[in-house]
Amino acid sequence: MVTHNLEFITQNSACKKEEESFLQAAEWLEFLKSENHEATMLNFYDGQRILATGLFERVNFAGGVYLECALGPVFSEPASLAEREIDLAEIIEQAKKIGVKAKVDFIRFIFNLPWSEELAQVLYQAGALQPRFYQRSLVPIDTRFLPTTFSPEEFLEQMYPKTRYNLKVSLRHRVIVREIFEPAPWWYPLLEKTATRDGIRIFSSAHYEKLLARRGGDSKLQVHLFAAEVPGSKIASAALCLGYGKTLTYLHGASDYDFRHLMTPYALHFGIWQKAKEQGYLYYDLWGTNPTRSDLKWRFKPVWAGLSRFKSGFGGIEKNYLGAFDLPINKGKYKFLGLLAKVKKLIKI
Repeated sequence: MVTHNLEFITQNSACKKEEESFLQAAEWLEFLKSENHEATMLNFYDGQRILATGLFERVNFAGGVYLECALGPVFSEPASLAEREIDLAEIIEQAKKIGVKAKVDFIRFIFNLPWSEELAQVLYQAGALQPRFYQRSLVPIDTRFLPTTFSPEEFLEQMYPKTRYNLKVSLRHRVIVREIFEPAPWWYPLLEKTATRDGIRIFSSAHYEKLLARRGGDSKLQVHLFAAEVPGSKIASAALCLGYGKTLTYLHGASDYDFRHLMTPYALHFGIWQKAKEQGYLYYDLWGTNPTRSDLKWRFKPVWAGLSRFKSGFGGIEKNYLGAFDLPINKGKYKFLGLLAKVKKLIKI
């Protein structure tokens, strides 16, 4: 991707970044490039001052090409709602020029600012739209954070009763959770079985091998593999997590259906929360739930209903991001692709 005279952002940037996701980290950019993804960091400016920084990935799909900024851009300084409205309008205007020079059909932002109808209206007025097709992104716009500031007793107390009961069932069966530092040849086969059973998308084995190879390094982006074991040292469930800044994020999970009666996923997440607390993270991000707010019902995904009930049972804090917005660059093509997607949905292609 050509940067068109916009500066690259390095780890030595003077920006005071707040609420930065691992998806906006220089280390994640390095990982994307190791997988031959075309991506770069770009600056947005307010005069000579850096307003925000965004990691943009160039994505090719059957209908065309777009840039995606996932859970970004990261703003240099905190701001009031009114100030952020001005900032977003400026970012959209600069993004239009970026999109034209990069020769893409549209730019997709997935903003991690808190949901605000006022901010959404600013984006609509600037020409951004809710995505109308190709919802490929695995990045959640609603999620649940489990603070590690709770004591274990407080954490258990604020759980839903059914979740607490199932956790106790698992612990009575002597399920233990440990972090895996050694080679894990069992991980991908277990993940494949889970994906086939639950109908979920996963990446290639090479993708996970590259991630797991980063365990134990001194990078700001930390990779963790956790497993729930039953007596006999048999792995019943496992999770791949990424740690960055103050947050440990759950990304991929796998479980053995033969051990479903032992409720090991409950022990697994409770154990990960404990490990996060021990390692100094302030939050454990469960990475995706349906929103419970009445004004965000339009974002509810029926296929996530069961998963959301499971994750919500642990309590914590629901976070609702401003979310995904498309900025059409080639407006004619974007409209055509939207109509095509609507026709395909009607005739169920």
